[in-house]
Formats: sequence, structure tokens, C-alpha cells
Amino acid sequence: MEPYDENAALKFNLKNHSDDWLRKRQGLALPVLPPTTLEARKYFFAKIRWFAALASESRKSKVDFEAFAREWNQMADGKDRFYVSTEVLAAYAKTWEKTSNIRASQELVSEQLDHVRQTANIFVASQLPFPSYLTHTSVPWSH
Repeated sequence: MEPYDENAALKFNLKNHSDDWLRKRQGLALPVLPPTTLEARKYFFAKIRWFAALASESRKSKVDFEAFAREWNQMADGKDRFYVSTEVLAAYAKTWEKTSNIRASQELVSEQLDHVRQTANIFVASQLPFPSYLTHTSVPWSH
């Protein structure tokens, strides 16, 4: 992360005045922001999978957000990506993890959900008459 100075202001000409104000307050060449652009979110989702796989291969329980932030900040350009902190990446990763868990759960129960939808469609068919074997008087069966 480069410090803020006049050279950084020229190198990273920010269009948003609030971002310019923020970087001056933070004393950095670029402001520290969460992934706000489409490109930044795409980069995050690609990289979090890579860092999660790396942690799994290393038998670590947590992603190395320090390394993730270092790599991210080296690629920051002031247009598509700004600086990011380890705390921001960790918080953003929690959202990613919840979303991934929801998708995995949906995949696990998708077949059961199809049965539920089929059953619901059967009962929604109110415009169709009930089958006659359900509407007639029952007759005891004997051998």
C-alpha cells in the first residue's frame, strides 16, 4: 500500500471526490474500500476459492487473509479495485461462505424439492374434478 502524496494523486486520478477525500484521511494512495465494482467482486470470488483451497491443502482451518490482502493491494488500480484490508476480506468472505452453504444445501435437497413442487401442483389442480373412485360411496370389500 503506497502512502498518499502528490505523486500518488497524479498516478491514481480518482473520479469520485469522496474516494479522494477518504484516501487523504487514510493517508493512502488509494482508499481502503470493500469490493464495490463488478470486476472487484469477480476477482474476490475467484481468489477466495483459490485461497480456501490453499488453506484446505495446507490443513489450515482459515484462509490467509493477510496474503489475500497483499495480493489484492498489489493489483489495486483505483478504477476497478481499491485497497482492501484483511478485516474487509474476512467479512466479505463470511457472506461468500453463507451463500456457498445455501447453494450446497439447495443442491442436496433439490430432488426432494421437486417432489414437493409436484405434490403442490397436484393439489393446485382445483379446476379438475376429483377422480370418481374418491367421490363415490365406499363399498366394503369381501373375499
